[in-house]
Amino acid sequence: MKLISMKCPHCGGTLSIDPDGKQAKCPFYETPIMIDDEVRHIQFDNSKQAGYDFEVGRMQARRDAAVATIAEQQREEKKKKNLKWWIIGWILFFPIPLTIIVARSKKLKTLWKIIILVAIWGGFILIGLSGEKEKKETPAPQSSITSMQQCIAQFDF
Repeated sequence: MKLISMKCPHCGGTLSIDPDGKQAKCPFYETPIMIDDEVRHIQFDNSKQAGYDFEVGRMQARRDAAVATIAEQQREEKKKKNLKWWIIGWILFFPIPLTIIVARSKKLKTLWKIIILVAIWGGFILIGLSGEKEKKETPAPQSSITSMQQCIAQFDF
């Protein structure tokens, strides 16, 4: 490390540096100031074993990540299978999945669950019954021969 000049943090005087370069002294205060060269010297004992342990740890981390990825894929596949059945349920049996969702809800109190389910099922029953009434109220179509006879009867020649 090349040192150009240093000033005392207390008085601003020029510091004198020891020959070893580890300390500086103020000529006025004679206070030693430590100089840090920011170089760290680390000695590894048994560095081969440390490298081996590092590599084993890295390989274990890769295996763990692969296992976690496989587990996540399996969960996703299971969700997709469940989703398929939910979609079929919604299409074919709309009130049943809706009932399950409302019944499983933890945000609603039991009274509200009952009110909502009665309203849902009541609505579906009313929709079903209204479809039957429309069928009963619709007059049956007359045959074409009967309608021709009525037409001719109007124009009685």
